[in-house]
Parts: sequence; C-alpha cells; structure tokens
Amino acid sequence: MDDHELLRRYAEEDSEDAFRQLVERHGGLVYSVAMRQLRRPHQAEEVTHAVFVALARKAATLKTGIILAGWLFRASRFAAAKLQRDEERRVRHEQETAAMMDASSASDSESDWEQVVPVLDDELAGLGEKERGAILLRFFQGRGFKEIGETLGTSEAAAKMRVSRALDKLRRGFLKRGVALSATVAAVFGSQASAATAALPSGLAVSVTKASVAKAVPVALAQAIMGKLTWWKWRPVVASVGVVLVTGSIAFFLSRGKSPAPTTPAAAPAWPAQR
Repeated sequence: MDDHELLRRYAEEDSEDAFRQLVERHGGLVYSVAMRQLRRPHQAEEVTHAVFVALARKAATLKTGIILAGWLFRASRFAAAKLQRDEERRVRHEQETAAMMDASSASDSESDWEQVVPVLDDELAGLGEKERGAILLRFFQGRGFKEIGETLGTSEAAAKMRVSRALDKLRRGFLKRGVALSATVAAVFGSQASAATAALPSGLAVSVTKASVAKAVPVALAQAIMGKLTWWKWRPVVASVGVVLVTGSIAFFLSRGKSPAPTTPAAAPAWPAQR
C-alpha cells in the first residue's frame, strides 16, 4: 500500500499496523533531519516522536495529493527549530541563575534594585497574568519551577520558559524607563526581590482573618474591588459584543445601499419678513 492508503486505513480503521508501516517507512527521514539540525540523539528522538504524533492527529485531514515525505520533512525542521529555541532559552535561563548566585555581583544588584524599585510595580502590572504570576512565585515567594508549573497548570519546562520570557519583558520595560541594569534581571530579583515582600506586622494576620470572615471590611472598598474583578472577567466578552454590534450596524446600512446619515442640527425656522 502507498502512503495515502496507509493513512486512510489508519484514519478510518485506527489500524496500528498501518501507522507502524508509515513510521518504518519515513522514520529514518524524520530522525535524520532532526539529527542534522540538533546534533543530539535524545533531542532527535523527541522530534521524531512529536512529528509522528502530529501526523497521527492530522491523518484524517491531509490532502490526497500531498507528498508525505515532504510534509514530514517540513514538520521535522519546524519541530527541531522549536526545540532548539527552547533549549537556547533554557541555557540562557541557567546562565541568569548562575549570575544570580554569583556573590561578586551582589553590590551591583543592590544598586540595580534601588533603580528598579520606583518602577517595579508598574512593570509587573504590565505583564500578562500568568507571566506576572510566574515572576511573583519564583522571585518574591521563592517557589521552584516544578511548583510554579503545577500552580499555572503547565510543565516544569514551560514554567522555566514563562519566567524567562517575563524577565526579558521586564528588562525591556526597565530600559524604556531609562533603567539600564548592570546585572541580569534574574540576578537583581534573586538577591533583592524576596526582601520586597514584607512580613505582616504582629497581630495583623489574626485581625485580617477575623474581619474577612465577619465581612467587616469597608463596604465601599470591597465593592470596588469586586467590581474591578468582575470587569476583568467580562472585559473580553464586552469587547466582543461591541465589535458584533458595530459590525452589524455597518452591515445593515450597507444592505440598504447607503451609509448611515450623519446627524445634523435641525434647520432654524424661517421668520416672516418684517413690513
């Protein structure tokens, strides 16, 4: 059977034998492409697994005239390139972590921290929700990447990449504000950020707990907070509804063959000429 017959048989009958023949026929091509690009057998194996998993999911939708070897070649190059980028991010993160642990950079980090403090919260607020959460968990609460991944509902490796991307965004944000750090952002945060999370004053935890349970917080402030949280939740929906309404209005007027007439003030009444 040719490739398309094997794909059809797998898609329609869920034939493991048919898919195994495809792997045996094209697996060497996929593995070789990955090896040439990555030079590491374990990474080439990871790419090979990923490419054939993708093929299995796309089997029912691939066009009949497609050259499967060409499709697998492109998929292999894409997967290898992505894995390579991910590896580079991981190495960069490890380098930042090493810099964070370097005692010789402590004094520079303290100086950098003093520059960062005035703009820190604004830049953190500008991050995406999960990126901001990753930074707070990692540097302000000292959580490990595995725990961060579990909190964010993702893997440990994905948590590392999310922290790395967030650090890069913060660095660019600081630069725009004229804050050029002598150390990496990770080094600055690693030595100083935990100190930014102050411990609660004695007795405050107890009083806050009692007031919260009794709902004795200031009513106006509590309502404002809840209103803001509700707006954040429904903001995407409101925006979508607005787009739909505007689009519908335009479509209505276009269907009538004319644009909506501009609103103009009514003409002033004509006064009778005086005799």
